[in-house]
Amino acid sequence: MLDKLVDMLPQSLVVPVWKHLRKIAWIRTLIVWCVNKRFTVCVSGLIYAENGDILIVKHTYKEIPWGLPSGALRHEQPFAGLVREVREETGLTIEPVEVLGVEFMDKPASLQVIIKAKLIGGLFVPSAEVSEYAFIRLPEGLRKLPEKQQEIIKRYWKS
Repeated sequence: MLDKLVDMLPQSLVVPVWKHLRKIAWIRTLIVWCVNKRFTVCVSGLIYAENGDILIVKHTYKEIPWGLPSGALRHEQPFAGLVREVREETGLTIEPVEVLGVEFMDKPASLQVIIKAKLIGGLFVPSAEVSEYAFIRLPEGLRKLPEKQQEIIKRYWKS
């Protein structure tokens, strides 16, 4: 609501008021918080085995259960978040290699940091969120995954 009001105000009014408020940082912070849209920041892993196959997991709570390992960040760096999510959900150990890109997801509103990682080891342990894991060979294994994840893999994966 406040964001629509701010959009209606002329720049000739907004900029001087904003400059004047620089000495009252908490008000500027409050305005920024109220005006901007909210979304979560998540990580998704393109985690590969030595033979180049990609790790997928079977989620216990999703309509299309098979997908990339993923989860929301908890005030942490993306690499650390992906390592934590994979360990918590599967018991597996990974090593992040590089950030491949960032994708906007609209339902729910989130930014997904896409990270390439390699599987190091560990023993799979089912969790409340993940019941199974598998490795897929590309491109034939893509059909198990949600369409948006298929697009992400096609866009970023270069074995």
